Amino acid sequence: MEKSFLFCAVIVTLKCAVFGAAADEDRVQTNSERFSRIEETLQKLETENRNLHNVVVKLEATVQTQKIKLEELNEIKKTVLVQQEEINELKHSCRGKPIRTEMAHEESEIRNGTNHDSMPLDKSVEGSFNNERREKSGNQKNHRASRLLAGGIQSPIDTNDVAFYAYMSKTEAIIPHHTLIFDHVETNIGHAYSQHSGAFTVPINGVYILSYTVFPNGAGSYASVELTVNSMPRGTIFIDSQSSDNDFTGCTGFAVLALKQGDVCFVRLNPTYQSTGSIASSSNMRSSFSGIKV
Repeated sequence: MEKSFLFCAVIVTLKCAVFGAAADEDRVQTNSERFSRIEETLQKLETENRNLHNVVVKLEATVQTQKIKLEELNEIKKTVLVQQEEINELKHSCRGKPIRTEMAHEESEIRNGTNHDSMPLDKSVEGSFNNERREKSGNQKNHRASRLLAGGIQSPIDTNDVAFYAYMSKTEAIIPHHTLIFDHVETNIGHAYSQHSGAFTVPINGVYILSYTVFPNGAGSYASVELTVNSMPRGTIFIDSQSSDNDFTGCTGFAVLALKQGDVCFVRLNPTYQSTGSIASSSNMRSSFSGIKV
């Protein structure tokens, strides 16, 4: 009886051990399948993450391109406003011409005695009248010459003379893709440079000499500066101050260009280079922009 009981106990123990091993094997298989699914999910998430990153990079590039185009559109708007002001000035200056022509015709009729509404002039009155006209004409020419020399805003000129010189009135921070505004005008013969937009709009076809000088503002300031025509680079200079020295070593660029009427020239910071610091302009040094028609 006792042997039978022991034999049953051994059999039961063996069965439990077999069933237990089978259960463990099933759990291992189940966990392995779960890990496989987790790995697949992680791989999918990594792929989606890479795709999203590529999309973000493309969007950032598109945004940067749109910003550049928007700035170019703003520059074009400024140029249009300047040209509209010039058109208004031209209209204003031309308003008096018919009146002067009519007065000259009337004077001719008076001299010839064909104007029946006016008394004929005798020789002494006619001589006095001619002297007065010559004196007014001489005063107008002297006034025009003084305005040209002063470089102020002039009426449209009859010659092909075009020249300008302007500089920054104060130090400015360096901003990427920023057009430099030389707001203090010393010379503006032909009224082709705008101190509001910093742009020189070519009034006459020809060969022009353009010059631009830029100073970095002390330690840690450096920049790539472009001369552009219709937003296309036509010249580049590089300014740099040593990080350990508070120096103000400037640089000047020259360009001799064949330009057409309506071309827009301005100086800007290179949009593809990461410049930093600020641009100096004071009574000790002037960052400037100038040009003249040859």
